[in-house]
Amino acid sequence: MHIRELKPEDLELIAAVHHKAWLDTYSSGVLPQKVINFMTLDKWRKSWEKNLCPCNQDFHLCAETPRGRITAFASFGANLDPANCREYPGRLLRIYVLREFQGQGIGRTLIKNGISWLMSQQLNAMTVHVVEANISACRYYEHLGGTIIYRCNVDRLGYSIGELTYGWPDISSLI
Repeated sequence: MHIRELKPEDLELIAAVHHKAWLDTYSSGVLPQKVINFMTLDKWRKSWEKNLCPCNQDFHLCAETPRGRITAFASFGANLDPANCREYPGRLLRIYVLREFQGQGIGRTLIKNGISWLMSQQLNAMTVHVVEANISACRYYEHLGGTIIYRCNVDRLGYSIGELTYGWPDISSLI
């Protein structure tokens, strides 16, 4: 598996992978179906147009097979949450691994690469927001040493969704 930074020409591929991973992750009762259906492939495409814009300061990377199939991706950046950005200046914005590629260490490799980038930006602690009902993601972040630093409910299309924020005060331990 090859890890590399995403490029603007990856737009169509990454939008499709994000859409598939979104459906796989949240369709098992983690989110209401109305919320899942709201995020169409076209909405992911528009989102990634912004993410891959040269003016975007975040770091987006992917894992791909030798034949160029994107199997996973992650994004890292500065934590803009005023509640905890001083203590946790970095943030894992998103990470998804296609279901058929999970359990192979791809997510861990993406995180290590992202952590290296965060540290190069002097962002030595980080957070990640996760849907509370996404038990497998919560277990994964706890396995990586993350601790819950905040819990809230966020409104998504009129639904109150439990969200947890995991924090790592020293991300150097993740490399």
